[in-house]
Amino acid sequence: MTLKELMAVLPGYTTVHVHDKTGTFAHKGNPHDFTIGLFNKYAAHTVSVAVPLSSYTMEITLEDKA
Repeated sequence: MTLKELMAVLPGYTTVHVHDKTGTFAHKGNPHDFTIGLFNKYAAHTVSVAVPLSSYTMEITLEDKA
């Protein structure tokens, strides 16, 4: 699943913590940031792990480009 596909099914009020495995990218925001917003360039990356941290909060680790 790509990051854009995952963000499309999450509610807009969800807080997401997105980072890659190497630690070169990390961002905290909402799904809108990753689909049509500031971080659109990461939309095609493959999601490695998506872990719910609490209500409406998720940690997402990116694998690589799709």
